[in-house]
Amino acid sequence: MMPTHGSRRAAAPDAGRLIDPTLQQYREIPDTEKAALPVVAPLPAPGGLGSQPYLVDRGDHQVVYLPRWQSTSGRPGAARSSPRT
Repeated sequence: MMPTHGSRRAAAPDAGRLIDPTLQQYREIPDTEKAALPVVAPLPAPGGLGSQPYLVDRGDHQVVYLPRWQSTSGRPGAARSSPRT
């Protein structure tokens, strides 16, 4: 797992999945049952997150994973979330 703004996420390349179990710690994440579940999404590129921002739509909110070169923290895979409109 790799740290991202204090959260932990894992890429499971063999399964083609991104797993982020700690996203709900951020105040931008809505206080809903669905938001309390870990993010489990397909990887956007073979073997990882790739080099482009990656949007995960969770129904009641969206999470964007940013590659290192676009991250404001300088950390790979930094996440940003916004309520779904």
